[in-house]
Amino acid sequence: MVSVFRPEEAVAGLLRGPRGRLGERLAGYVLDVVGEVEAPGPLLGLIRSAATSERAAALAREFLAKEMLAKLTRSLGVDHPELRAGLAMSQLVGFAVARYVVRVEVLVSARREELVAWLAPTLQRYLTGRVP
Repeated sequence: MVSVFRPEEAVAGLLRGPRGRLGERLAGYVLDVVGEVEAPGPLLGLIRSAATSERAAALAREFLAKEMLAKLTRSLGVDHPELRAGLAMSQLVGFAVARYVVRVEVLVSARREELVAWLAPTLQRYLTGRVP
């Protein structure tokens, strides 16, 4: 399992490697952090709580949006870094809720590599793609 509460290490690790594969690294990182469906990590608890607790929602925003994804997009030197971070966060949180909370069977039973392959292009577009 990946360390959840060290966003600076996460950003540095995500930035290592080809820029064109950043979406793939981010998808894999999040799957590792959230953990297995039967044994999820602490990030899932925060995401679950965010739906009903403003304090948990603020913590999720602080960690995911500000400390990790916004730092990541600012490090890339792209336009609209905060919007890109928010869009990536929406994709990842929505996926986490569908797979780990709602337990959409096709997402629960899919292999990690398969999920990364599906998530990566959307994340990549949000992080480095041209502005529509």
